[in-house]
Amino acid sequence: EAQLADLLRINPKPQYWSLEDVKAWLEAIGLDMYAHAFEAAGVCGADLIAMDAEALKRRLGVSSLGHRSQMMQQIAVLSARAAQSYKKEQNVKISKKKYHGVYVPG
Repeated sequence: EAQLADLLRINPKPQYWSLEDVKAWLEAIGLDMYAHAFEAAGVCGADLIAMDAEALKRRLGVSSLGHRSQMMQQIAVLSARAAQSYKKEQNVKISKKKYHGVYVPG
């Protein structure tokens, strides 16, 4: 868990993660045996947070139900974090528009 916390502190927006960040995430959750498959498939952060259990199984070869469940729980956390950071980015854009005198809904 400390590894995962460190990763999220260094790169808090999973939607922008690189292949290396995804590999570090797999290591942090103890499923780095799948790192090669994720790397070969070119899975970056945006792909990861959109992943479903079927894609994990068919596209990436995560045949263990337990491993898929663990990944899906962790992906749900990352997806929520990405959505939260996206919402904050949108609020900043809206604030900047208001600040410059003209409000234009985004």
